Amino acid sequence: MNLAHALAACGNHDAALQWMRHAHATDPQNPVLEMNLGAIHHGRGELDEAASHYARAIERRPDYAEAWLNHGNAALYAGDAAAAVTRFDRALHSNKQLDRALANIVYALNYVPDATPAAIRERAQDWDRRFALPRCAPGPAFADRRPDRKLRIGYVSPDLANHPIGHFMIGVLAHHARDRFEAVVYSERAVEDEMSATMKETATSWCRTPGLSDAALIERIVSDRIDILVDLAGHTSGNRLRVFTAKPAPVQLTWMGSVGTTGLAAMDGVIADRFHVPPGQEGSYVEQVFRLPESFVCFEPPAYAPAVGEAPFQRNGFITFGCFSNPAKINASLMRSWAAILQRIPDARLRLRYRWMDARANRQRIEGVFERHGIESERLIIEGELPHRGLLGAYGGIDIALDTWPYSGCATTLEALWMGCPVITRPEQRFASRHTYSVLATLGLDDLIASDAAAYVEAAARLATDRATLGNLRSALRDRLANSPLCDPAGFTKSLEAVYREAWSSRPKSSG
Repeated sequence: MNLAHALAACGNHDAALQWMRHAHATDPQNPVLEMNLGAIHHGRGELDEAASHYARAIERRPDYAEAWLNHGNAALYAGDAAAAVTRFDRALHSNKQLDRALANIVYALNYVPDATPAAIRERAQDWDRRFALPRCAPGPAFADRRPDRKLRIGYVSPDLANHPIGHFMIGVLAHHARDRFEAVVYSERAVEDEMSATMKETATSWCRTPGLSDAALIERIVSDRIDILVDLAGHTSGNRLRVFTAKPAPVQLTWMGSVGTTGLAAMDGVIADRFHVPPGQEGSYVEQVFRLPESFVCFEPPAYAPAVGEAPFQRNGFITFGCFSNPAKINASLMRSWAAILQRIPDARLRLRYRWMDARANRQRIEGVFERHGIESERLIIEGELPHRGLLGAYGGIDIALDTWPYSGCATTLEALWMGCPVITRPEQRFASRHTYSVLATLGLDDLIASDAAAYVEAAARLATDRATLGNLRSALRDRLANSPLCDPAGFTKSLEAVYREAWSSRPKSSG
């Protein structure tokens, strides 16, 4: 079993499956082996097979919390967030100390169409009530609260690599004003890459944290005299929120990774913008809301992104819509709107691509919904994962990108725009649903922002039939994005530093 997991970690999934089957054959009734066989299938993108093995493991051990947890993950990435939440709840019921189960619930609720900000906040606060650590003794940074002194900013993240968070952070680390700020990185990334190496060169210091206990990391942060500790993960995988509950720094903020409140009493602020958290919406957050003047992220376009080519409709003779978002974001309500768009544009196609998008569970689910709305499967192109360079190139086959709800695209939207593809969005009230809205509003592309599902369909159909506007957008979007605040890391970092000064000067009451 361990050999199979090691092989899977090295990317040899065929050998991993062979050895896990061998392990399972030695004791076919063992629920641990059953669950682990499911995990190997899961890593291969075989979500149906994975779910079957998880279910059999649970049949043999109904209180098997880890199996319930994995069963929930399989449901989430097969597009059934509500079922995922139910299974994560069963995992938590089976093991009340399994903090990952409740973190997964907070995260997965952002994908559930009818979940409310209040419900998400309540589960996040429940995580804090159950799993918060005792507050540690105030460190040296607590004592020196001079408003204008040089500040040490600590960034905590599992994603500082070729990942959306990495693409958003690389410019910030490179442009911090070194005479006024120091950037100390706590990287929970198990396998770092070339982008990690580039960021290491611009950070003041870089501490790898995989394997560090919460107590050890807390001690390190205190000894590093961090003034403002910034969480970049929220309740996503690999987070170190338990460290934040101990309050090792005087001021603690969450940014980017958290798509709403963390629920933590020890978290002083959330960094947002006026688009994500309009005035009057602060009640959904336990944290104080700090707003950046433009969008809440800055995009670093990959140097290897190919040039923008001609619009696909010019060579195809028909419009191709597309979405390269996580299949967890693609729910039945959203697909009804997509089907309505294809009904309005009878010769159009829809191209979907992402890791595990082409898994049998997702293909059957997606084709089934469209078939029920009169759209034949021949009009759908459902494809799996590509290396990032290839994924960017694949936008050469899309005329119009369709955003998802209630969990919107962020890096996905920026990449689509960089490759010349306009994006149609429909924001709701939740933070997670307003990423693309923030980007489009910053760029002044208000015609691409819909107020409801009917307006979303209308906006997509209108643009699809206006070939002149569509062609002009394709040739102009990259320059428009490049010359906007979204691609100005120096200006963005200056604004971010102003937020840090504001947070430092406001001396939140939770800072002691």
